[in-house]
Amino acid sequence: MNRLASALICSLLLPSVALAAGGEHGGGIPFDKIALHAVNFVILVGGLFFVARTAINDAVRNRTLAIRAELDDAVRAKAEAQAQYDVLKARLDGFEAELATLRAEGVAESEREAQYIAERTERDVTLLASNTERIIRDETARARVRLQQDAAELSVRIAEELLQARMTGDDQSRLAREFLDVVNQDANKETVAHG
Repeated sequence: MNRLASALICSLLLPSVALAAGGEHGGGIPFDKIALHAVNFVILVGGLFFVARTAINDAVRNRTLAIRAELDDAVRAKAEAQAQYDVLKARLDGFEAELATLRAEGVAESEREAQYIAERTERDVTLLASNTERIIRDETARARVRLQQDAAELSVRIAEELLQARMTGDDQSRLAREFLDVVNQDANKETVAHG
């Protein structure tokens, strides 16, 4: 460190000595002044570098650390974003699979419902047909009974009218006697059987 400080002091004094020793030259380009300014500039930059080197090193080191921290943060943020993306993608894939499952279940349910409705309709149609046949049978039987009753009443009425038209007083007396004879014979048979 002492050598460096003494070299710096010497280099700072050297341009002053050179300026004092030299003189001005006549015309042309003053190379000596340019050289002197160049040496002064190099010494100045060297001195500033020597004095500020620790500050520059610290600034560069701090900037390097800040860049590394930013890179680490960026890598961490990228990893977190990738993890969130993976979670969302897995959920989306699961959602698509669940949606496909729900669609399949919906199709199966609608097929079962359609089959149930078809079976129920077939049962209802069969029941309606059997009920209709039973009603038709019952109504046909009632109509036959009514027709038979009407025919019997009509036959009795016609027979009554025919009998009244053809029967005379003698015929009525004869029928009444025959009826009484049959009733008396039945009464005699019962008396004999009980007695």
